[in-house]
Amino acid sequence: MVFRLGGRPLPAPLGRLIGLSFLLPAIAVGVRAFSDRSGGAYRLARSFLHFFIVPMDAVHLACIVWLVLWNRKRPRGRERSSVAAFALFQALFFASYVDMAAYSLPFLRPWPALVSVLLNRGAEILYILTPWIWLKYFYLPLKRDLWSGVRGAVDFEAFRRERDLTRREVEVLGLLVEGRSYRQIGESLFISVYTVKNHAYSLYRKLDARSRHELAGKVRDFGRGTTPAREPGR
Repeated sequence: MVFRLGGRPLPAPLGRLIGLSFLLPAIAVGVRAFSDRSGGAYRLARSFLHFFIVPMDAVHLACIVWLVLWNRKRPRGRERSSVAAFALFQALFFASYVDMAAYSLPFLRPWPALVSVLLNRGAEILYILTPWIWLKYFYLPLKRDLWSGVRGAVDFEAFRRERDLTRREVEVLGLLVEGRSYRQIGESLFISVYTVKNHAYSLYRKLDARSRHELAGKVRDFGRGTTPAREPGR
């Protein structure tokens, strides 16, 4: 639902994979709960749950890769939908650990150990449900690395002259694409947030862009020699 509200449905193969990844362990948990602990079905279900982390890792990785690619292809943003979707997938992912702890540990460990494990699992879920941590330490650093590669391949002086940018606007452009906030840009350049916003709006107007993604795309296209000719008067 999150992806459909964002304007693009989840790919069907990935949706089926996610569905199976939660249906199969649910069946296994049911078998464990209602079968004889000495029987073969119980042992098979237990083995399945023990090795369940492998397919779940695959689903987890696929969701992250798809989410990053989807977010990069959305030139007009929808960052909130991306964040909500990532939090949803992560919550579902860690829910499997809670199920495993709830059904397995009472038979294997004393209650103090069980409470400790459940608290740890809860802390993990709360951590993942704060997706800004992931954005800050994973997604934005990745974008900064990509931007560093773009910087090395673009003649920014030529780009500045081509687009009638000031040197300060080029500095703000680089920090915007890196994912810095207006406040962080102001602190880096020793200017006010109000001044940063004015530079940002000027960049959006001069480069005919609506988001940071489009700003980065304009610079990347210029470095590749694919920048379209400017219209007269623009």
